[in-house]
Amino acid sequence: MTTCEGTVVNLSARTIEGVQVVVEWLDDQGAVQATNSGPIDYNPLLPGQESAWTLVGSYNPALTKFIVSFRGPAGPLRSRDDR
Repeated sequence: MTTCEGTVVNLSARTIEGVQVVVEWLDDQGAVQATNSGPIDYNPLLPGQESAWTLVGSYNPALTKFIVSFRGPAGPLRSRDDR
């Protein structure tokens, strides 16, 4: 199993409900081979609030990269990766 975890901050001036984290696992060619998603810890996410998130997926040594994004009930949310 592989664990991916982090935090997300609501940088907008509005409350966001039902935020999901999405992790896409890529092979060495950059093709998406697996996707995991799940809720962040806080719902709703208030303006300026930070929430932790954790996803657990099957381990595959061929998947060498990942992309993290977020979505709400209406679709993808704009995000910024500050890793």
